[in-house]
Amino acid sequence: MTIYLSGTLTGTENEQESHELESCIANVCKTLGFETYFPQAEVNSTRTGTMEKSKTSIDLQKLRSSDALIAFLSDDSFRCGAEVAIAIQLGIPIYALLEDKDVLSNFTVELLGDYAGAQILIFQNTFDIAERLVASLTNVPEED
Repeated sequence: MTIYLSGTLTGTENEQESHELESCIANVCKTLGFETYFPQAEVNSTRTGTMEKSKTSIDLQKLRSSDALIAFLSDDSFRCGAEVAIAIQLGIPIYALLEDKDVLSNFTVELLGDYAGAQILIFQNTFDIAERLVASLTNVPEED
């Protein structure tokens, strides 16, 4: 199974904490044996959030060919929202991660709520989300 990790690139209030959580989830996926694409790791070293056009094309190709999307919804991100919408259009299962203190917009709640392929996993800490994600991902039927 190939998993695409969607999250913010830069400019969030808790950027370091967000990237640590995203890296932890990437490691969980890799430990479970899933091929994992983590576009945040592709951002240039200046952390400006700018990416070459070819990298954006690669990201879109990777998203389109993924078997599942894990979306970090705790930080406000247009990019993440766009990737969720693309995944819905393509019928890709979505595991939406939301910290228990955060509130989703009504639009996002309705968008994910209307999509049968979405699971919202609410977490309190890194251990909690890793545990919930392992339980969800290990119950995914393999494609023929």
